[in-house]
Amino acid sequence: MKSPLKASIKNDYMGFNGTNIVSLGWNFAHRQFSCCGVDSYNDFTGGVKWNTNYGGGLKAPITCCVTIPDSATPTCAVTPSDIYTKGCFDEVYNMLLGDVSLVVGTIAGCGCFQLVLIIFALIIFCDARQSSKVDPEA
Repeated sequence: MKSPLKASIKNDYMGFNGTNIVSLGWNFAHRQFSCCGVDSYNDFTGGVKWNTNYGGGLKAPITCCVTIPDSATPTCAVTPSDIYTKGCFDEVYNMLLGDVSLVVGTIAGCGCFQLVLIIFALIIFCDARQSSKVDPEA
């Protein structure tokens, strides 16, 4: 599961100013989940399209910095300090499936809702069938 994510970083990630979907997605994940890379900022080493010459040789993406730098020299990304150290894979996994009770509750709630809808459909069907009968004494 992690291999395709790491391959997308190596082959398609363009950095802070990248406009392709891979760059935008990773930059969003870094900021939204306070994480960096799949496992760490080291996943970006050797990226084919990543321009590391910005600000004196980047070792980590600028979006991995806890605070996005204002200056032309993003020291937090050049000498990785004050960056997110957690990998995004674990953060996203924990958000989606980490709280098992939330997942089970959601599935159970959807199942109960569908059961109620089936019962209502049967009631409507039986009522429609009953009202369509012709009374022979009328």
